Amino acid sequence: VIVYFYPAAMTPGCTTQAVDFTAHLDDFTTAGYDVLGISPDPVDKLQKFVTKESLTLTLLSDESKGIMKAYGAYGPKNVYGKE
Repeated sequence: VIVYFYPAAMTPGCTTQAVDFTAHLDDFTTAGYDVLGISPDPVDKLQKFVTKESLTLTLLSDESKGIMKAYGAYGPKNVYGKE
C-alpha cells in the first residue's frame, strides 16, 4: 500500500499529485500496490474533488487529523525553521 498525505483537496499542488497518481494507477496496481490519499478534508469535498478531476484512486477523509498525526504528517507548519 502506498499512502500519501496532502493538506487540502482542490489546491494546485495537491491536485497535481492526485492527477499524477491517477495517471499511473495502473502501473502501481500491476506492481501489486494500492494507492490511498489521506487529507483532513470532509468526505463531500473529496467527492467533489474526485468528480472534478476524474480521479480513480481512493481518497480518505481524516477530519480529526488523528491518522495524519500518528504518521507524523500533520503538525505545526514550519517555514525556514519558524512556526
